[in-house]
Amino acid sequence: MNSFKLTTMKFFSFLSSLFLGYLASAQSIYMPTLPASSITYQLSLKSDTVSQSIQGPWDFSSETTSGLDSISYEPIVNSAFASLYPNATHVKYEGSNQFFLGFETDKFTFHGERTLINSSYPTPLIVMPYPFTVGGVHANSKPNIPFTCTGCPPSMFRSDLVNAQALASGTIIMPDNTVHNNAILVLNKRTWNDGQTGSAKCTQILKMYQWWVSGYPFPVAESIEYTANQNCPPNIDYRQSKFLIGNPSVGLDENNSNQISIYPNPANDILNLNIASHDFNAKYIIMDATGRTVSNGIISSDSKTLDVADLAKGIYTISLLDDIKTVLKFIKQ
Repeated sequence: MNSFKLTTMKFFSFLSSLFLGYLASAQSIYMPTLPASSITYQLSLKSDTVSQSIQGPWDFSSETTSGLDSISYEPIVNSAFASLYPNATHVKYEGSNQFFLGFETDKFTFHGERTLINSSYPTPLIVMPYPFTVGGVHANSKPNIPFTCTGCPPSMFRSDLVNAQALASGTIIMPDNTVHNNAILVLNKRTWNDGQTGSAKCTQILKMYQWWVSGYPFPVAESIEYTANQNCPPNIDYRQSKFLIGNPSVGLDENNSNQISIYPNPANDILNLNIASHDFNAKYIIMDATGRTVSNGIISSDSKTLDVADLAKGIYTISLLDDIKTVLKFIKQ
C-alpha cells in the first residue's frame, strides 16, 4: 500500500473517530455542573400529560400552560437536615417538598425526602448512571426503607424501584419557543410499595417522559402520570407536565442576589428583604414544610420587613409573586 493511500485512510479514520466521539457525547447524559451557591429555575405547568413521539424532534410550542412554579437546588451543607443525609450532595426544593440528591461523576442518586413522608435511605437509590447513553437501560431498587408520616401508624416501610430507558435524542421546542438542541428523551418509571410489614401495600407508580439537556440537573421538560392502587389514599392520581422557562445559565443564583435576598437567616422575630428595585410591589406567601400557608400579604420597596415571631421553629419558603415567581427559603429559630 503506497504512502498516499495509507495517509488518506488514517485521515478518514481520524475523522470517523471524531464523529463517533461527538455522536456519543450528543447522545449521552453526564453529571451536571452545579454552582457552590443556591440555584433556582422557573417552570411553566400544564395540568395534563403531553403527547410525544419516541423519536425527535419534539415540538411543544403549541402546548398551552396554565401555571408557574420553580425548583431550587443548594449544596447539602446548607440544609438544616444535612446530618440525616450524609452522602447526599444537594437538596432540591420543589414547593414545600425537599428531596436529597447525589451528583457524582458516575451516577445520579436519591437519598430520601421530606415531603408528606420523611425518609433517609441507608444506601442511596441509583436513579441514573453517568454517562447514560441513548439505547441504555437502567434498573435499581432499595427494599424496606423506613419512613414516617403524619397520621401514619408506626413501623412504615417503603420499597423503591427505578427503571429508566434512554430512548432518543433530538431538538426540543418548548411552549415559550425556546429551542434546546441534543435533548435526550428518557422514560423513567418509579414504583413505590408502602406499608407495614405483613400488611397490604400501597403501590404508587410515577411514569415520566423526561427530556434532559446537558448542564441542567433536572429534565428541561417532563410529562408525568402518577397512579396508585386501591390500598392508597383515594383520589391521589394526577397528570402534569413541566417545562423550563427560557434558557437560563446553570450558574443562576437561587435568590437572584442582585435583585432580592433575605436576612437574617436563620431568623428570630423579623425577616428583612433586600430588594434592589426601587419600584417593587408583590404578593408574598409563606408556607411551612407541609405546604400549609402560614402568612401572606403585600411586600414592597417601602415595606421590606416581615414579622415572623409567631412562627414555629422550622424551615419555611416565601414566594414573591411579581412578574415572575421568586422562591426563597429561611429557617425560623
